[in-house]
Amino acid sequence: MDYSDLQSPSCIPPILTEDTIPNLKAPADKALCVIIRHAGFSGYAPVWLDAKMVSGTNKGTLTSFEVVPGSHLVMSKINLMAKTKLNLEAGEIYYIMQGSLSYSHGWNRDIPHTNATV
Repeated sequence: MDYSDLQSPSCIPPILTEDTIPNLKAPADKALCVIIRHAGFSGYAPVWLDAKMVSGTNKGTLTSFEVVPGSHLVMSKINLMAKTKLNLEAGEIYYIMQGSLSYSHGWNRDIPHTNATV
């Protein structure tokens, strides 16, 4: 995946506008979880899958990770712990919006395969 025009000081590329969300593709044998964090509360927010830390986000960034199909618990913490249980299917992309309670502005956009808000 080429993020060359979206480089930032962090290891996770920033989302500058709705149009800069990369075109992602899930592998045929796994699901792809994409965590999208709006420009709200600053600081690092870890992401756990089934109690194992798999990634994290910073303000205005996204991260993605592949997951074997089945039932999984996705958790994250910005200012409070949030969790959602998802039944993930192979070949599908699951977009999860990550936010904090102190920030109420999100995107007015329907994202395909959105199953939860973390």
